[in-house]
Amino acid sequence: MKHIPPEQFINEVSQHMDSKRLISVLNKMSCDRKVVAFIMRDFYVYSSIFVSFQFATEQYLTEQNPNLGWAISLFPLAFFMLCFELIQLWYAWKQKRALSYFKDVWNYIELTGITLQVLSAYRLMTEVS
Repeated sequence: MKHIPPEQFINEVSQHMDSKRLISVLNKMSCDRKVVAFIMRDFYVYSSIFVSFQFATEQYLTEQNPNLGWAISLFPLAFFMLCFELIQLWYAWKQKRALSYFKDVWNYIELTGITLQVLSAYRLMTEVS
């Protein structure tokens, strides 16, 4: 399925709100394997980040046998998500849609969270070692 610019998508939705064709297009988009795969990837990676962060900070704060295990697992997971966000930015730049990337508030929220995760993992690794 090819990329549909947001403006065209909004126009199509507003023109064909009750159309069966629109419902068919939305159903096809929601079942697109690539989109579902990205959502599932994000879910599993963010779940792993949450668990790693929880255990790493708990061990660090309570000083119960602090080790690098959870901090080391947190760093590559957060870096993995940072790389995918940079790939998304590069792809938007390549498609000449970089301005739409920077207009989307959710990208700032995601970049802020990823940056904090990477910095937290770095801090945990340097403090424990």
